Amino acid sequence: MAEPVTRVVLRVVARESTVDQLKPVLLELAKQSRAEEGCNGYKVFQSKSEPLEFVLYESWATQEALDRHLTRPHVQTALAQGVPLLAEPPDRRVYTTID
Repeated sequence: MAEPVTRVVLRVVARESTVDQLKPVLLELAKQSRAEEGCNGYKVFQSKSEPLEFVLYESWATQEALDRHLTRPHVQTALAQGVPLLAEPPDRRVYTTID
């Protein structure tokens, strides 16, 4: 079996007054994250039925790559800029392949 792949699903909900401010923060985070070693993919989705809700879907080659990602300056910047724009705390789930 190949080494397990680590996936992250991050759900965030903007306040109605901040949704247009949050989008560029999320898109820049994805752009810079995709350039990182060990990043297999990084996508940002916006709900069609709930336009204040976003899901970030990340795929990392290893847990170590994800751990390094979390220390990167662009991640810290995104957290500092993005968290104050949210209506509720982020919901972050980490998964790994099992087959």
